[in-house]
Amino acid sequence: MHVSLNADTGLITECNKLFINTLGFEKKSQVIGSSIFDYYSNESKLKGIRIHKKLKEEGKVSTEELTLENLNGERIEIIFNADALSNFDESETLYRCT
Repeated sequence: MHVSLNADTGLITECNKLFINTLGFEKKSQVIGSSIFDYYSNESKLKGIRIHKKLKEEGKVSTEELTLENLNGERIEIIFNADALSNFDESETLYRCT
């Protein structure tokens, strides 16, 4: 799965079809603009916040275990890897997450 996040807000700016389908959505427009934190399981939300903070400080994280929940409440165990990217005019930093 792939998702790009706004570094400041955690809002999803881009994602692939596997991310959309795994979460139970049909269209990318249903996901873009939502917060990645909306998809973490309750048990992973605090860890997700800590990882987001670490990512902002260090510019990357790797092999962090998190749990997502899809629309049906099914849990999806993931290994979270992310790198910071600057957009073309460097006005915004994004995280590329896999």
